[in-house]
Amino acid sequence: MVDGPAGGPIGNPTVRIGFTASTALCTPGSPAQPDAYGLGTQGGPARRVRLLAEAGFRDAALVADTGFNLVSAAVK
Repeated sequence: MVDGPAGGPIGNPTVRIGFTASTALCTPGSPAQPDAYGLGTQGGPARRVRLLAEAGFRDAALVADTGFNLVSAAVK
C-alpha cells in the first residue's frame, strides 16, 4: 500500500495537495465502504498498519518513507 505522507510539513505543496484531495475525495467517500473508517491521508501509518493486521494480514509494517509516499507491506 502506498500513500502520501500524513502529518508532513504543511509548507510542502505536495502535502497540501494531498490533504486537500483526501479531504475532498477520500474522507467523504469512506462512509460508503464497510466499517467506514474515514481516514483519508490523516490516518497515519500506525493506524493503517493496525488496520491491515485486523484485516487478517500478517507482518504488516511501514517499509519505506520516500519523503513523498509512505509504503506499507503485509502478507495475506
